[in-house]
Amino acid sequence: MENNVLLAWKRLTSRNFADQVSQKWRRRLTWIVLVSPVILLGLALVGFQRTSNWLNDFYFFLLADYFCLVFGRRHIRFIWSLILGTLCAMGCILLLTFWISWVTGQ
Repeated sequence: MENNVLLAWKRLTSRNFADQVSQKWRRRLTWIVLVSPVILLGLALVGFQRTSNWLNDFYFFLLADYFCLVFGRRHIRFIWSLILGTLCAMGCILLLTFWISWVTGQ
């Protein structure tokens, strides 16, 4: 059991994890990477400060997933793509919040 967990962890953190995805899924991920930031920023600009907390968390996790996909396609380790994706999403949310509060004067 322990060996299976270690093997699964090594597979997830290996450099060639992105290479194991089929060509069909790579095309789908490419479309997701291209379309998702436009949708997310549109949703965030329309109602970021006027929505409930769970919806704001949902935007954050979607942005984090987007950046994880971007960093994951650069063939870096999976765990680093999670860390970098989360940090970039937090930065985007903070910048968006400061920009909205500066524009609206709140």
